[in-house]
Amino acid sequence: LITGTNEWNRLAAWALLSTSQRSVSPLDSTTPAQWADKAIEVNTENDIRAALAVSPSHPLVRVALSGFIDDTGQAVWMKARALKLLPADADVCLRAAEIFMVRKDWAGAKEAVDYALKAAPDHVKAKELRKLLDSPADKALDSAREGSN
Repeated sequence: LITGTNEWNRLAAWALLSTSQRSVSPLDSTTPAQWADKAIEVNTENDIRAALAVSPSHPLVRVALSGFIDDTGQAVWMKARALKLLPADADVCLRAAEIFMVRKDWAGAKEAVDYALKAAPDHVKAKELRKLLDSPADKALDSAREGSN
């Protein structure tokens, strides 16, 4: 085991960890998942693409990236792939739905909410969001705007 506080020891110890165990840098304690979450929050194409490189297994990076793809065929494929890779975790699926809603991708949001309800059929927020997304478009848009304020 490599111990000590000098920079070379820290670098060696960091390099020997598996990618799932180490931080994004030997000088930082930020995990790849935390870094990807921040990139999704910032929501720029460069940050999202970098997040995919740093944390390719993050369940929401592909959801976020699908909104930046100009080629319709690739965007449809990326969205389908992102939805397929969502874990059976209602809260993660709802975060995906929120990302789709920011992009005004109501169909993607509905699919993500459906995954949330499949994972947790009694999830109150998922039921409410599904009801909102099923309401007439103008009403849903107004409610979504009010909820984001």
